[in-house]
Amino acid sequence: MLSKGRQYAFNLTVLISAIFGMCLAGPDNYNGVLVITAFIGFGIGGNIPIDTTICLEFLPQVRLSLVHDAANENQTDPNIS
Repeated sequence: MLSKGRQYAFNLTVLISAIFGMCLAGPDNYNGVLVITAFIGFGIGGNIPIDTTICLEFLPQVRLSLVHDAANENQTDPNIS
């Protein structure tokens, strides 16, 4: 099941992104837009690894082999030159 730590972190990063996303309409100069966009990026950047973990927790066991195969397919073979 979803642990409370990941659930708290997920909700916090969504909240950060949502609050600063709404605040993005407020600045009247370009520097303000850049600063708020940086805070939105902070929320989204923290959300990416948590989203992946939560998605994998709720993926059916049958489909996990597809994820594993796809991850191994992207690795290069050192024997090929």
